[in-house]
Amino acid sequence: MFGRVLAPFLTRRLRSSTLSTAKWVIGEETNLIIESLRIVVRPAKVEEVRRAFAAWIGPTQVESGCINLRILQETGQPHSFCYQAEWANQDDLMRHLRSEHYKRLLLLMDLGDEPPVVEFHTVTETKGLDLIQHARNVF
Repeated sequence: MFGRVLAPFLTRRLRSSTLSTAKWVIGEETNLIIESLRIVVRPAKVEEVRRAFAAWIGPTQVESGCINLRILQETGQPHSFCYQAEWANQDDLMRHLRSEHYKRLLLLMDLGDEPPVVEFHTVTETKGLDLIQHARNVF
């Protein structure tokens, strides 16, 4: 479901707190895992959740294997939050999910007005300009 949820976020203006610490080289093989979470809260909880996510960012971004971390809030639906983190591998993700720190995110999920949407996507390969050049037969 997050794929359907993400599309509107890509086409609308977003207010985002983005921490980009890309540590891999485009075009190299990877076992990258993308952790995605969408929470919809009551309007009265928006500021509380925004502050909680702001506090969540710092400790998470320094965890071993955290490559990138984003918290997005849709401009047209400010009560809807998307959290997305990229993990270097399965071991780093599992350590993150088992951490005491992760309990805070589980508590945030409980604040939702509807069940959260949680997904984990495994990326096995990333390509860049080399794929475009190959597709367009540009050498």
